Amino acid sequence: MTKKGEFGLKGVVNTYSFKFLLAGVKYPILVSLVFIFLIPFGTVSTYDLLKIVIEKSLEITPNILGFLLSCYILFVGFGKNDFLKFISEASSTYNDKLSLFDDINSIFSICLLAQVLNLGLSFFTLYFMELKIIPSEFFIPYLNCFNLVYFFFVVFLFSYSIFSLKDTIIIVFNIGVAHKEFSKGTIKK
Repeated sequence: MTKKGEFGLKGVVNTYSFKFLLAGVKYPILVSLVFIFLIPFGTVSTYDLLKIVIEKSLEITPNILGFLLSCYILFVGFGKNDFLKFISEASSTYNDKLSLFDDINSIFSICLLAQVLNLGLSFFTLYFMELKIIPSEFFIPYLNCFNLVYFFFVVFLFSYSIFSLKDTIIIVFNIGVAHKEFSKGTIKK
């Protein structure tokens, strides 16, 4: 884990709890495996399925990204300075060295990073697919295997972006309840 006040990508990665990571990836992995399992039963090539998932990802991910950023703005700008100070001093659920604010901040940051990675990867992959580059003879036997692995990764990132919405909604709700209770004096400083 990290010390308080560490900035940048290193700070995000070091603050994010391994328990959060494990809890957040199990359903996207399951969805990706189901998608991979169903491929042999269809008549569409892995390449075409990859293109479909990437196009859908490019359509949907910007909306999810906008929603997540809006939720983060609500979180940071939600209440009084006293409330933000309170959650900045309250202990983290997973690490005594960090605050509750650090926990919440790291969850938003990891979700945003995953969605930006998903968006960037989808854009560049679609670009290269549209170029219709003909691979050399050496790579042709390995293309389907590569496409399957890449398909799994793209579906995983896309699924993670969708499943992260649940965590975001729960965080916003919990912060709203905590702010209400803090304002009423039920939660003490």
